[in-house]
Amino acid sequence: MAIEPQPRGTGYVTHEHVSHCEHGPIINLGLGTSPIGAAPELRAALSRRNTIEDLEAYPRDPLHTETKGYLVNYLGIEASTSQVIFGGNGSYGTGDEVLRYLRQSHGCDRIVTLPYSFPNATQWAIRHGVDYSPIKIDSLSWEKGLESMYEIESFDGAVVYIDYPNNPSGNSLSQLVSGLIPLINQRGGIPFIDMAFAEVLGPEFKAVANTTINNGGIIIGSVSKTQGLPGLRAGWIVLAEEHTNNGYSLEQQLVFGMNREAEEVMKVLYSPSLGTNETLADIHAIRVARHNVIVNLEMEQIVREMGLLLVPSDHRTSIQVVYDPAGRNLYQSFNRAGIIVESLNDYSETLPANHQGYGDSAVRILTPNFSILDAFRERTNIVMNYLRNS
Repeated sequence: MAIEPQPRGTGYVTHEHVSHCEHGPIINLGLGTSPIGAAPELRAALSRRNTIEDLEAYPRDPLHTETKGYLVNYLGIEASTSQVIFGGNGSYGTGDEVLRYLRQSHGCDRIVTLPYSFPNATQWAIRHGVDYSPIKIDSLSWEKGLESMYEIESFDGAVVYIDYPNNPSGNSLSQLVSGLIPLINQRGGIPFIDMAFAEVLGPEFKAVANTTINNGGIIIGSVSKTQGLPGLRAGWIVLAEEHTNNGYSLEQQLVFGMNREAEEVMKVLYSPSLGTNETLADIHAIRVARHNVIVNLEMEQIVREMGLLLVPSDHRTSIQVVYDPAGRNLYQSFNRAGIIVESLNDYSETLPANHQGYGDSAVRILTPNFSILDAFRERTNIVMNYLRNS
């Protein structure tokens, strides 16, 4: 039985796939999340709760003030809890809310992006009547795109969206991003940094968060990717202080921004351990980053042995892009071999009008767990057979 193709243009799988194909169990390397799952310490912490009693009562802290304080301290930024907004649909939902707010309160009518970035930003733009404007460059390199942004003289009235690390490639380039953020602010734009995959970058992640908030920007994140809890749908926004008096003052904030279960998990993740400033989120991010480096180097070898190439990526991240230099349909070949991946054709809306992009000849692949690596290696031989006969 073949795998049912993913729907185009959603950025997320919107229906279930079959669990087996003619080559064995499906290997799901599609949606990005922690390859090693969530922190095992969460099990013990959550098992001590009386879940029914918790869910029967309204939260005592409807603005989540205590939890916001934990998050701010974890990020290492100087911010008040009024600068934090929680949302119940991950970074996907918080990104939509940021664009709604900037359109309504600041009159921002365009969002400037780099080619090959998180495709759902196009949905946010359409939903809120904002012009989606990927910069026009000949190269598809994320690095070249960032460098080109340095040359743009004015971002007046624009939201400048950067996913850090880049989705789909997993590239980080922290110094380039950090240097660009103040320039965006100085040239009239609002830096909007999507940090959904960033926690594995450790101090670099927190430094970019600080730079953004100190330069009039907005950051978003969630517990879905590094912390391995996408089903919780818990996302967060932190805004520079000037925005809290222009759309998000205390009186204007919605209460009950996330459910009780999500808040309890976030408290466990982001509250400091006894006698130290280290959090469980920090500890688990280090675990995920270490796992990713080891497995991504092994995957890189497997891919190169297949005669395929990789777009530059940061080995600490859990996603990378593999492409066929011969231009064959790589997405279909992985699909038929029973490996779920995302085609870069699904990112085509993020490209400038003058560029065709990789299409189905490139795919985004999630870093697998150690336990899947041997099966992935075996299944790539099937992929190559399909490519040779295509």
